[in-house]
Amino acid sequence: MSETTMSEYERGVIDGMQKQAKSSVDKAVNAMAQPAVPDALTIADKNSADYHEGWNDCRALMLEMRKP
Repeated sequence: MSETTMSEYERGVIDGMQKQAKSSVDKAVNAMAQPAVPDALTIADKNSADYHEGWNDCRALMLEMRKP
């Protein structure tokens, strides 16, 4: 093997290792548990209408933030 071929080979090995490491990190991050989002409130929950609206608006934002 010439020195140039060996250098290309080594670069290929390093590139492959970097791609594998990135893939492993991506899989680990995606596998993390998503935070729990509370249930929506209904009128039967005995709180004021403004409280329900605020609670449910906040809940909707939490659900939106969970999307990958």
